[in-house]
Amino acid sequence: MNKTEEWRKIILSINDNSFFDLMRNYLGKIETPFNKQDLIYRLINFFNSEQTKEKILSMIDDDDAALLSAVSILEDPTDNQLQNVFQQWSYLDLHNRIQNLEERFLLYKKNRVYQITPVFEEVFLEKVISPSLLIKTGESISAFDPPPWLNDPLMMSLLSFIQNNKNLIKIDGSIKKRGITELERVFPTLFGGEEGLKRFEICTAVLSNLKLIESHEGLIFINRKQWESLAAKSEVERYCMYNGAALALNSNSAAEMTDFFISLYNHFPSGKTIEKDSLNRYYTIYCDRNKEGKAQFQFNHISDILVNLNIFIEQDDSVRINEVLDFSGSVQHSEAPLVIQPNFEITVKPFITLPDSLLLAHALEIQQYDLFSRFILNRESFLRAFDKGIKSDEILEKLMSLSGEEVPQNVVISLKDWEDDHRKVTLYSGVVLKVSQDKQMLIEQTDFLKPYIREILAPGVYLLSSEQEKLWMEALAELSISPLPVSDDTSKIDNSEYSTFSGFTAQKEWIAKREKWTEREQTENSLIEEHIEKLMKKLSSSGIQGDEKKEITARIKRRLIILESQINRGIIRPEITEAKGMNFQGKVRLIESALLNKSDRLELNHYTTDGIQSILVQPQELLKEDKERTLIGKILPDGENINIKVSKISRVKKIRSSLF
Repeated sequence: MNKTEEWRKIILSINDNSFFDLMRNYLGKIETPFNKQDLIYRLINFFNSEQTKEKILSMIDDDDAALLSAVSILEDPTDNQLQNVFQQWSYLDLHNRIQNLEERFLLYKKNRVYQITPVFEEVFLEKVISPSLLIKTGESISAFDPPPWLNDPLMMSLLSFIQNNKNLIKIDGSIKKRGITELERVFPTLFGGEEGLKRFEICTAVLSNLKLIESHEGLIFINRKQWESLAAKSEVERYCMYNGAALALNSNSAAEMTDFFISLYNHFPSGKTIEKDSLNRYYTIYCDRNKEGKAQFQFNHISDILVNLNIFIEQDDSVRINEVLDFSGSVQHSEAPLVIQPNFEITVKPFITLPDSLLLAHALEIQQYDLFSRFILNRESFLRAFDKGIKSDEILEKLMSLSGEEVPQNVVISLKDWEDDHRKVTLYSGVVLKVSQDKQMLIEQTDFLKPYIREILAPGVYLLSSEQEKLWMEALAELSISPLPVSDDTSKIDNSEYSTFSGFTAQKEWIAKREKWTEREQTENSLIEEHIEKLMKKLSSSGIQGDEKKEITARIKRRLIILESQINRGIIRPEITEAKGMNFQGKVRLIESALLNKSDRLELNHYTTDGIQSILVQPQELLKEDKERTLIGKILPDGENINIKVSKISRVKKIRSSLF
């Protein structure tokens, strides 16, 4: 559908009263007989003319441009979303501004959302629409920025640290004194002091919100499968998830906050700062635009976290994006990411990735985290990994591939000795399946159950893995075996270490290149006033008098009349839309008229204890009580009920809810 046809359909959606009123306003007096389709194409040609477009652009002030920018950037916003952006305006004020732009055909409403009129989209994007009208920005000053500290090497180190310190946390969630001491010893530059504890709290939030750890009765358990799922993602995905989880209040909102972070980064203006006073509006417009009806994000909390993470860098009363951030994954390192010493000490370099380091994190014990972190491979750390099914050959292969050298012979021999010695005594956890002799043959001569048997303990007695219960129960069903339930006194197995996580799905858009925000071509208010004064002189010399002159004057000030050629007799159909003061019957007639048209609303001024209050009301009923009349309706936008005597209303004005 081309733009002319699209606009024709938009104009056709206007109700007849408003349609002919606007036709007379822009095209002049309508002679009968007339053809409605012909009138529409005449109106389109009027707005398509270069003279009209030029004059429309010259009559757009900063408030108009800000509202049009919000409609464009928010992409089909509702009334509530626009109200969230323009909180400095009352709902009634915003409604009147929107209605004015509708009458000027600069925007329209379709299916309860607002859009820019098709014929003006391109020129508005080029000359009117600018985020800077909504968000205060400044020039970014280059500086030496600290690197973000929430990264893959830290995640590796945290995994190793937690495995050796599972009882760091008290039942109330706070860190034990011994845990604080150990944190400061292992992570002296990152987690030392009060600021360090704040960083550690961010880290525990990330680990918990991504379901990488779970806490039970003061003990921390590793969710190994979720770590593997995280490591399988691309580098840009992981880093977005880290930051999103840091901003989330719980695991349920981690995916949502990851999307929030992606949008935040993508839309932050390149080479610019955003004033702190404008950050909440920036978040609302660019990062929370599709969250209407959901709980509002804690924006101040978000800003504090982003500064702590070194994603935001503070510059005077503004913030900017850290200039060393690089989500492209383009940085390549030719040197090996770790070094192995014969004394079992392993040095990890700052560019190691989580996919490379995950297996080793299970098998190493961190000694100190720094730019070059130090780990140790000892018997205890190895046996902990071995109990998780990680064999010595896997560890040795990973060490060799990441160091680029042969593993020292004494390290190889020690690992093999530890493994052989440990194999002599095996402690299993699982579920024991005992079957009769006829069922034994069925199990051992088919392949349904074999993958899930960890050990044959005796003829007809099998040890099955508890974490694979769903799979081996399905296998037993295939064999038509329905086992009796496990006895009540069987000890419960904690599966938290193996629980799965399904909170994240693949994102359609990850990190994109940030763009520079354009500045709108400014229109001096004095030029607008100068043109309005020119139109007023034309009206004075036209000979038009009375109510018609009064109404044309109002339309000139509202910028519905922009060309001198529009000022003619017959463009106004006399209609009373306002009654005030002692005109009781006039107020009643306006209310009755509004009740006949569901699209009409009433702007009321009434007396309160705080003075005169202006409200927008959707009328529902007018009750007659002796000589008094009582208006019943709902105050917009919240729908609060109102029951008010007409005699208490100082002014009534009938207005449209929308043209469309």
